[in-house]
Amino acid sequence: MSRVLLIDDDQNFLIALPAVFTRSPCAITVDTASSAEQALRLVQTIQYDTIVSDFSMPGLNGIEFLKECKAVRPDIPIILLTGYGTLELEKKAFQEGAYAVVFKKC
Repeated sequence: MSRVLLIDDDQNFLIALPAVFTRSPCAITVDTASSAEQALRLVQTIQYDTIVSDFSMPGLNGIEFLKECKAVRPDIPIILLTGYGTLELEKKAFQEGAYAVVFKKC
């Protein structure tokens, strides 16, 4: 069974996206966190197969979360989502170890 952590301060996103994962024919457990700080606490105790995190959140942003998470669990692929993406942000995310950067809007 795979385990995924979704991080976003938008509660609608945290309701909608897990439903997509649970419809998969694969067995996927989805945990959610509404802040990067909450997610870091979860990462300390739970082994995730993948993390999907929003970039723009109160407190730690996606890049800051990525840095801190990679220091603790360097092997977990982390996908950053952003509605405010730039090439500079994408480049910085990859430099810090992001697996992918996905733009919410075109």
